[in-house]
Amino acid sequence: MGSNVVYRYSPALAPLGSFAGTNWARPHGIAISPHNGHILVVDGAVPTVSEFDPSTFVELNPSWVVPQPQLKIVDIAFLLDVRTSVQATTWSRMKAGYR
Repeated sequence: MGSNVVYRYSPALAPLGSFAGTNWARPHGIAISPHNGHILVVDGAVPTVSEFDPSTFVELNPSWVVPQPQLKIVDIAFLLDVRTSVQATTWSRMKAGYR
C-alpha cells in the first residue's frame, strides 16, 4: 500500500516485477475475475476498481467500477452460486406492474 503498486511474484516467491493503476493512492484489494480472468484491483483513495490484462499487466480500464459518491469499495466478491430466476411475462403484465 505504501508504494501504490501491485508486486508480482513467482510460485517460488521470487520477485517478478510490479504494475500500477491510474492515480492510485491506496490500493488494498485484488481479485481475479471468474468471467474473463482479468486482474481487478481496488483503490481506496480514487475510489475505483482498475482492470488489468493478466498476461501483459496493461491497465485495460481504470474505472471498471466507480461507486456512488460517499461510498467506498472494500473488496471484490463474485457470487458464482447465486442465480437470478427469470419468469416469462407479457408486455401488458409489465406495464400493469408500473402503474
